[in-house]
Amino acid sequence: QSHVEDESQMKRNQNEGRAKEVPGSFTDPWLTEQDVDLLTRVAERGQSHVFDGWFSPGALEEDKRRLLEQLRRLNLQYPGGITAYIDNSKKLLEESRKGTNPFEDCTPEVPDGTLLDFGGDLYWEMEAEGVVEAGDCAFVLVAGGLGERLGYSDIKLSLPVNLNSVGFGDSSMGPCFLELYVTSILELQRRAQ
Repeated sequence: QSHVEDESQMKRNQNEGRAKEVPGSFTDPWLTEQDVDLLTRVAERGQSHVFDGWFSPGALEEDKRRLLEQLRRLNLQYPGGITAYIDNSKKLLEESRKGTNPFEDCTPEVPDGTLLDFGGDLYWEMEAEGVVEAGDCAFVLVAGGLGERLGYSDIKLSLPVNLNSVGFGDSSMGPCFLELYVTSILELQRRAQ
């Protein structure tokens, strides 16, 4: 037990040294060196308000661990980590504040095209040509994130196509969006052969 206490004290001393760089200190004995590094980098990027409750007497360890886990996940999910996310957010907000328009040199134009009447001769002619061309096409689906704002805890692509039913997970709601999308592409592929 003495050995464990010595290791905990050593870790606490290391963390105290790193934590002097930011207000408060990340000295909780259960924090790893990587955790202290992550917390310090976030605080140094002007985000110390995230830790307002961290240093309060009686701060719950459970809340600290939950915040740390969220920061760890964010750090892994964004290219360059959470500090790159913070830096990019600040840059974009500053550009927005200045009124910078990333599309300033672009001129929108309405493309030339043909208006088709569903079921008309030209529609079916174009449909047949499209099926042939589909054989040489690639399809890209941009991921849309989680459906939390919709009250759905999974990815939006797994949302059922028929939302008129009683609740999520009801098999009578039909296929999810992704399944319908893939099925349509496979049918186009079959017709193009």
